[in-house]
Amino acid sequence: MEILSRLLYRAESNGDIKGIQISRGGPQITHLMFADDLLILAKASPANIIAIKDILDKFCQWSGQEINSSKSGLFFSKNTTVDSRRSAKSILGIRKLKENARYLGNPMFIKRKRKESFQFLIDKIKNRLAAWKTKALSWARRATLIRSVINSTPIYTMSLFRLPKSTLNTIDKVTRRFWWGSTKEEGNFYAPRNWGAICQPKAKGGLGFRRAEDSNKAMLSKTAWALTKGNGSLAGRAFKAKYGNFLNSPNCPSASPIWKGLQWCKDTIQASTCFSIGNGSSTSAWLDPWIPGTVNFKPTPRVDVFQDPALKVRDLMLFNPKRWNIPLISSLFEHDSVHNILKIHLSQTDFEDSAKWTPNSSGKHSIKSFYLTDQQHRFHDHSEISWKAIWNLKIHERFKLHLWRIGSESLP
Repeated sequence: MEILSRLLYRAESNGDIKGIQISRGGPQITHLMFADDLLILAKASPANIIAIKDILDKFCQWSGQEINSSKSGLFFSKNTTVDSRRSAKSILGIRKLKENARYLGNPMFIKRKRKESFQFLIDKIKNRLAAWKTKALSWARRATLIRSVINSTPIYTMSLFRLPKSTLNTIDKVTRRFWWGSTKEEGNFYAPRNWGAICQPKAKGGLGFRRAEDSNKAMLSKTAWALTKGNGSLAGRAFKAKYGNFLNSPNCPSASPIWKGLQWCKDTIQASTCFSIGNGSSTSAWLDPWIPGTVNFKPTPRVDVFQDPALKVRDLMLFNPKRWNIPLISSLFEHDSVHNILKIHLSQTDFEDSAKWTPNSSGKHSIKSFYLTDQQHRFHDHSEISWKAIWNLKIHERFKLHLWRIGSESLP
C-alpha cells in the first residue's frame, strides 16, 4: 500500500490528480489510508478519473492484488453533474455508495435526522443484552456487563461524533433498566437511587458508571487535546486552516458536526491547559494560557494597555543569554502577573512550546482525567460512610455491592 500512496503523491505533484481542500489555505488532500483500506479524494473531472484508474491498474499489475468492487464505492458532492457521475462509475467500474454505508461500524454519512444515523448503537446494545436474563444475574455481574457491554459498545463512535441527545438518553435508559432489573422497555419501574448519583466515582458513593453524555464528551476530548497540542497531523492542519486555533476559535453555527463536537470540549480544556514555554514563538502572550498561578493562566493587563493579539511570548524575552525583558513585561502586565511570569524558568535550549494538561502532574491528558475534571462540579458525597474502605475490603465483589446497597439505601 505504501507504493500505491507514492503513486498518488507523484500524480498529485505532476498535476495529474487534483485533490480537495476543505478551506482556502488548507492542505490539499488526495487520499487517506487505514490498513488495507484506501479513500481517494479528487475532483470528478474526466482527467482525474482516468489518472486514478491508471494508477489503480498499475498497482494491481505490480502487486498481483485486485480491487474488491463489492466492498468499494463512490461518493459525489451535490454539485457533481449526472454525466460526471455516470462517467466515473463507468470508467472505474465501481458503484455508488448507499446513504446508510458504514465504515468500521460507523456511518459514513449523517442524515438530517441524526437520531436515525445512530439507531444502530441502541440496537447493538439491546441485542448484546438480550441473551442475559437480568433477574438471574447478581448485582456484581450486572455491573460487569454494564462496563463491558453497554459502556464499551459505543466507544469508537463516541470518539468521532457528538451523539444526539435522544440517543444518549436512550443509552442511559437501557442501562438503568438493566441495572435495576426491569424486564420492560417502556413504562415506570422502581429505582431506589437516582441515576446521576450512581454515575459518580466509587469514592463518592457511586458505582463508577458514566452517563452516556459525559462519556461522549470525554471521548471527544482526546481529539480536541491533539488539536490543542498542535501535533501537525493532516486533520489538525485542515481544521486550523478552516476554523483557526482551537483554543481561541469562535463558535461557528455553520461548522461541521465533527468540529461542533470538538468545540463541546473546549471550555474544560481551556480551563485546564497551560503552555510550557520553550522558545515562546508559538504562544500568544495575551490569548493563550501560559502563566501558572494566574486566573485562567493568562496575564492581567495594566490600565489602558493595548492587547496586541500578534504579541508572542518570545517578544517578551531578551537573548544571549535568554532572559525575561523585565521593563517590557512590567509596562504591559499587572504586578501579580509580572511576579508569576518571572518565576517561569527559561531554558537556554531552543525547543517548541508545548501544552500541558494541568489536572495531571505529568502534564499528559487522559480521557479519565478529562472526565473527572469536567464532572467535578457534580461529584459530592454528604454521607459519613468511608466508601474507599468498603471498596478496598478483601472480600468478593458481590458482598461489596451488597454493602454499597445498604449504605446508599438502595435496597428494594
